[in-house]
Amino acid sequence: MRRIDSRLCVVFGIAVSLLMFASSLQAQSQEGQGQNQYESQYEQNQPQPENFTDKELEAFVSARGEISELRQKFQPKFQEADDVDKAQQLREKFQNKAIQILDENGLDVQTYNNIVKGMDSNQKLRNKIEQKMGQ
Repeated sequence: MRRIDSRLCVVFGIAVSLLMFASSLQAQSQEGQGQNQYESQYEQNQPQPENFTDKELEAFVSARGEISELRQKFQPKFQEADDVDKAQQLREKFQNKAIQILDENGLDVQTYNNIVKGMDSNQKLRNKIEQKMGQ
């Protein structure tokens, strides 16, 4: 079996395939300040808070928390993976559990991913989710 030279490759691969769970919640102070025409058009094409129901956003907040806990549980296992097969098995197990969490919360992968993308690009949506998270 082949040894993994860099555990970062495993972590990166998992991060990409983990339903894009990692989203930044950092405030973007540029909203309304210095936006040019292209930035405004870009934001208009991104998922808006109105595109998601309150039920979907609440389910997202719940699922995101559970997936974050799952990620913390799996992180040491990913780091200890010493071959490609083991890393692949762990990734598949993690993905299946993450999808199960989404199902239990009444979300599909596409909606979850769209909310994550929206949080990264739309300050209003990010604020709405942060409010639901109690921040």
